[in-house]
Amino acid sequence: MRVAKAGRIATYEGAHWWLNCLGTGLCGSCVIEVRDGMENLTPRTKLEEMHLSEFPRAFRLACQTEIVKGSVTILTRPKIEAQPRY
Repeated sequence: MRVAKAGRIATYEGAHWWLNCLGTGLCGSCVIEVRDGMENLTPRTKLEEMHLSEFPRAFRLACQTEIVKGSVTILTRPKIEAQPRY
């Protein structure tokens, strides 16, 4: 999230821009999709598992995701539909 904020990259959609949990992981509104470099990120947190249990492992919460090494390619505000986990 810090990298996104520094780069002025929008991670919230609609009203979530103003109504969010300020990075505590409670609202689940800052969903991103990791396109490349998943191995360079911290593991999913328990809050992410709770909010994203029905979505592919590539979906993360920006506020709970940290880059630990290397580079990562993400899609902010991905289209979210009910999907089976794979």
